Amino acid sequence: MRRAIGLVAVVIGAVWFMQGVGISSESVMSNNLLWAVIGTVVFVAGFVVLYREHTAAKIAIAEDRAAAAAEAAAAEADITADEPPTSP
Repeated sequence: MRRAIGLVAVVIGAVWFMQGVGISSESVMSNNLLWAVIGTVVFVAGFVVLYREHTAAKIAIAEDRAAAAAEAAAAEADITADEPPTSP
């Protein structure tokens, strides 16, 4: 859900910025510096949300992989502990 919010904020911020600097001339917001500033702020905020969500997802994946590796190692240790020792 946060990714969707971040993506919408990035798109809306970009549109508002372009209207504020006058790229789109068919709007009341065209050539209005206030909307360029607001658009920039919304764009950056959306990008921050996307970046944080991406970083949180990477951390969660790394933690899941580490937990799975620890469980596999523990299971391997249990299996080898149950086996009788072999004599040469």
